[in-house]
Amino acid sequence: MTADDDVNVLATLHFRELFGRAGVYQLPSTGEGNPRVAGAPPHLRGRILFAPGATYDALDHRFGEGQVVKATKLSPEFDYKAFRERYGEDALVLFIVTEAGSLLVCTADKAPSPKPGQTLICLVDPRLAVTVEEGVGPQNDATTSGGEEGEAV
Repeated sequence: MTADDDVNVLATLHFRELFGRAGVYQLPSTGEGNPRVAGAPPHLRGRILFAPGATYDALDHRFGEGQVVKATKLSPEFDYKAFRERYGEDALVLFIVTEAGSLLVCTADKAPSPKPGQTLICLVDPRLAVTVEEGVGPQNDATTSGGEEGEAV
């Protein structure tokens, strides 16, 4: 992934031959000032990652603000609703790890619907990303951000 929408479209065309269209992803295009990419037909693009507003610039801004990637295992006591109540609607779910260990990539065209037993890999506000060791938060949370070590997912 790059900030260059033209390069990203070319990369999706190249890797589509290797992985198939369903296995190639790209961030949403900023499209600002670039009619060639903003108007690129869907068949030339990869599946849109994460959420419609999760552009390269938006993710760069989030990381610049200090947001962190966090792994949170859901349980019957701490389900997806409780996750949203704690981290808010701004938390960006990137991936879901199933009970069997499969990785599900979240895309803009399908809202995530995680279940207890699954692990969310998400981007959250660091003020809300308190680890279990600090005495607050659900079991099996891990936070990773710029050089800090977190639990391997």
